[in-house]
Amino acid sequence: MAIEFSKNYLVDKINVGLDFFKKNTKLVLGYVAGVLVLGLIISGYFYYRLGLEGRAQKDFVLALEVYNSKVIKTVTDEKLGVNEFKTDADKWMAVDTTFERMYKKNISAGMAPFFLAYRVEALFNLNKLVDAIDVQKELIKKLPGKSALKPYNIVKLALMQIDTKIDERVKEGLDGLTKVGYDSNSSAQDSALYYLGEYYFYERNFKEAANYWNQLVIQFGKNIEYPSIWVELAKPRLKTIVA
Repeated sequence: MAIEFSKNYLVDKINVGLDFFKKNTKLVLGYVAGVLVLGLIISGYFYYRLGLEGRAQKDFVLALEVYNSKVIKTVTDEKLGVNEFKTDADKWMAVDTTFERMYKKNISAGMAPFFLAYRVEALFNLNKLVDAIDVQKELIKKLPGKSALKPYNIVKLALMQIDTKIDERVKEGLDGLTKVGYDSNSSAQDSALYYLGEYYFYERNFKEAANYWNQLVIQFGKNIEYPSIWVELAKPRLKTIVA
């Protein structure tokens, strides 16, 4: 049956739509149902993420209570209250286990790397440097690729690796620092150049130390709008080499 067109443009379009709907009812209803299902999935995921992040934040606050706990060395174990410890080691072990548990519980949350950051500090205070390095590596993997925190954490990892004084790990740390130090797009480039200079300074390789500190002064010194604080740290030490 032919469509009866009216002289009204809007009515014409409505009638065309109605005719299409009559001929393709199943197709249209299927499409509408698909859109509704997709909308429900998207909104459901949104509320899921919202709840996930909310639970992670609550767990983080609970974990911080352990981190901020007191060490009271003058009382007996029986008199210790909640989140009170007799030794620093007891406190940091509790911090490590608490943040590890909370991380596993909230591993899919956006703030999961923050749980790892506190684990790194706890392990460092327990003199478990190699374990801290492993957790720091995991932290870096969890950070988004474009996170402003990522390059600073790469520098931190490199310094930890150098501190092990294990040749293989030291080399890995220097490679990491060098990569950041030559990355002009990295927000941590200046700190990487400073620490490279510092490493070679203590190794008494003053030529290499001067090389990196000179690069730092040239690239981040007074000729730019906001000079780097690392330049101010490098300058007096650079003078001792030149002298």
